[in-house]
Amino acid sequence: MFRCRPFFNINKTGNTLTINTTIPQHLYKNAGIKLNTPGFAITNQTNVCTLSTNGYCLFPISDSQNKSITITGPNTNFTISLCLNGSAALSCQEYQIKKNQLAYIANYNDNSVSVCAINSSTGLLSNCLRTGSGFSRPSDIILNTSGTRAYIANYQGNTVSVCTVSSENGQLNDCHNAGSFDSPQGIALNANNTLAYVTLDCDDSISMCSVDSNSGILNNCTSTDYTDFDYPSDIVLDKKNAYAYIPNRGDGTVALCAIDQQTGIILQCADSGLGAVFNNPEGLSLNADGTLLYVGNDGNNQVTFCAVDQINGTLSNCNLTGATFDGFGNLTLDNTNTYAYVPNATSNTVSVCSVQKSTGELIGCVDSGGTGFGGPSSIALN
Repeated sequence: MFRCRPFFNINKTGNTLTINTTIPQHLYKNAGIKLNTPGFAITNQTNVCTLSTNGYCLFPISDSQNKSITITGPNTNFTISLCLNGSAALSCQEYQIKKNQLAYIANYNDNSVSVCAINSSTGLLSNCLRTGSGFSRPSDIILNTSGTRAYIANYQGNTVSVCTVSSENGQLNDCHNAGSFDSPQGIALNANNTLAYVTLDCDDSISMCSVDSNSGILNNCTSTDYTDFDYPSDIVLDKKNAYAYIPNRGDGTVALCAIDQQTGIILQCADSGLGAVFNNPEGLSLNADGTLLYVGNDGNNQVTFCAVDQINGTLSNCNLTGATFDGFGNLTLDNTNTYAYVPNATSNTVSVCSVQKSTGELIGCVDSGGTGFGGPSSIALN
């Protein structure tokens, strides 16, 4: 809280801060900025401002003269100090800057990926742009835990792509083949990003691969083909990596598979819950607590959510929730259990729903406002 009025107005678009002063009709020739959080830096600093010996970077500013500064760093909140007189560190105030969360949408119909900014207050999407390249019917997209790499399952291309995620603007760069598979439909990583699991729709199997920590390439892949798989379309792991959930479009079930905690190998699979009824289940998402599993049903364009037993992983109390959607893909929830995002492949839109805190129900589902999608099939949040 400021003891007096703030000296600066700050607007944030992506990773760029647009700054001016609240003091009318006065030019401050040596206003200054300093980043207080380790790991952050001013992009192209020598061309943006002049570094002072006290650590402040100086620039002219007024109420009518804006200054735009792009910040590079981790996907976390950070603090800055701004001074009207940066060279002497006078008339300074500290501001907390919230990092924009981004949504990545795989577009199955036009072989692309979109990246959109997320409004933290409303959950709505905006400023959607195409990013990355070389995709072929992308059916799933995920990010590693640090948000530095994206993996895209290319159903028609029979590959999984890996891309680096720019810390400056969130764009996908250097996309290339991470591994070859037969009709890969879904993909998941374990918590420490050392193993990848790829569902192979046509083979009724799961491929487990080691992840090269330097390149992100998938190596030493082995196949698991339990009889419990019937056109497996997605895979999610619980937060302890003790269980995997796999939706089977063929027989309308969700398989629950135990995972060896030492090797990561899928040991055994069974129906996740007797009496749990799904309709051509396509995509899955666990909430951040791991207490609820959300299942997208392509057969009736609805979402089922189920309670997850915290001891054995089985599902119970499954009920429909949210609206009727329009052609299903892989839905996702944010990491605060505030919003759920559902791709509508037929109408080329993405819906956003609020998550009822007490029950986990999806309520108030509306169009997210994102545009330019082409058969959206999957969503990942960074």
